[in-house]
Amino acid sequence: MFLKNLLSNPNSVGIILVAGAMIWSLWTVSTRTQPLQQENRVVRILHWQLEPGYREAFDMIIEDYNNLPHVREAGYEVKQIAVTERVYAQFLNVHIISGTAPDLCLLGMSKLAQLKALFFENLDAYVNQPNPYNTDESLPEGLDPETRNALITRPWKETFFDGLKSGFDDALLAYYGIPISSWGSIRIYYNKNLVREAKQHLIQAFETTPQPEWLTSCYLENGGFIVPNQRFKSWMTSDSPPETLGQLVTICSAIKDFAEKTGRDNLVPISGSKYGKTMFLDAYATPFTYTYTESLDANTNGNIQEIETLGGWQAEVWDFDDKRVSALFELAEEFTQFFPTGFLGLDREQAIRRFILKNAAMVTSGSWDAGGIFQGANDFEVGIMDFPLPAPEEKWGDLDAIKASETGKKGGGTYGLYKGSKMQKEAVDFMRFLTSMPANEKFNRFSGTIPVALGAEAVDRIKPFELRYEGLKDGAQIKFHPKNSGDVGVLFFGQYFLFMEGSIDYLEFTNRAHEIYERPRTGINRLWFEQQERERTLSRLTEQTLDSI
Repeated sequence: MFLKNLLSNPNSVGIILVAGAMIWSLWTVSTRTQPLQQENRVVRILHWQLEPGYREAFDMIIEDYNNLPHVREAGYEVKQIAVTERVYAQFLNVHIISGTAPDLCLLGMSKLAQLKALFFENLDAYVNQPNPYNTDESLPEGLDPETRNALITRPWKETFFDGLKSGFDDALLAYYGIPISSWGSIRIYYNKNLVREAKQHLIQAFETTPQPEWLTSCYLENGGFIVPNQRFKSWMTSDSPPETLGQLVTICSAIKDFAEKTGRDNLVPISGSKYGKTMFLDAYATPFTYTYTESLDANTNGNIQEIETLGGWQAEVWDFDDKRVSALFELAEEFTQFFPTGFLGLDREQAIRRFILKNAAMVTSGSWDAGGIFQGANDFEVGIMDFPLPAPEEKWGDLDAIKASETGKKGGGTYGLYKGSKMQKEAVDFMRFLTSMPANEKFNRFSGTIPVALGAEAVDRIKPFELRYEGLKDGAQIKFHPKNSGDVGVLFFGQYFLFMEGSIDYLEFTNRAHEIYERPRTGINRLWFEQQERERTLSRLTEQTLDSI
């Protein structure tokens, strides 16, 4: 009777569920923590990468390493500990404080992990020696002779595609991490089947007399993007993905109309979410605004910082009325209409799931989602395309948009060596094995990511994510991101999202942006002061940290 009354009370049921969740969480943490405290001859490697293929690739490489004769003879082994990113920071912080952190930790998320010199080893002595696992016998035949020689003879740090920049700390002037993968660049995944259907819908509309309004509104003469010339007609009847910005907008319009005509209410052109909310803005920022670089680049490093962007606004170098700036925001707004309703409330997993379920023709993301997407898309063909630029005859073709190179990107998945580790020598040996050219290629091919070792080849389906080396310097653009712009950036993007979802128009958005910039207590002038204070504090902390080691 008591149990029946208890279960009939909604509040009691809620309490039972919360209590159950807490017990399950405590059990999970304790079971994952137990190996950290009980195993002595184990090199433990901690990460939060739970995407399909990553842990399996680690298991495969770990098995290869554990079976090496010298490892078996020494009597130790490597094990991975995978923790969801939602609790990773807390998990690592607790173990750093208690002195039980794993030997190798994926750097990031944890604030304590940012204090590298206090909790992680300086790796200079290791990275300046050759990698013993890159031998003439282990490297594949047919490898470029120059690359082969570099892998065998050069210091370990020079066997990475980025020269190990991802492991170098600019403030401490030392190496504190070893990357194992490159995430490459953001691209557009597209459903080839849906794009073909949309093209057929487009062709039918093009041949209809009179043409439907949704198509004629895409024409430049009517305020749209394209000119229906021979280039457009050839693409329309081909099997190629959109090759110009106008073609991309037109095919999205076709998909939107196709969904309405066929009663597919759940189908949207692009599976937008809060995770990818600025990807279109980011993709076109350099092509559209690179001409401001010379005027905004106060420290002449070729990379525009947020504070330089805002300082440029104060100095009237740029404004929201400028054609290049307004075009960038208009473009971001244009693509928003192709996102699902309420996209700012959706997360990355929901966006990917919508694409896999064929309820979206496209989704923007990086190579880290490739494994899950290709595995889930078992009944349709997935294509990968870059963000196309406007053709000369299209809208904004007169801006001379140029793609940004991606040479500034570094390796990813960077692991640090915990200072309290009792297996430091063995941990470094494993990382050398993992980043040797043969093992790194094997790991990344299986995990669906891009290798960091020189000469290592990515699996074919991931190659579209490889870095682009031609184009403008990456970072030569106006930057609106709130990352290093305090309250100004946060407030600005709050209004930007209202603009994206259609709550306010561009004029209202820019008026509010001006007001945010000019606020005496939280505006740009305040940001200059905070920037100076931050630099002073960082300088003092760096000096204190260096004195303590």
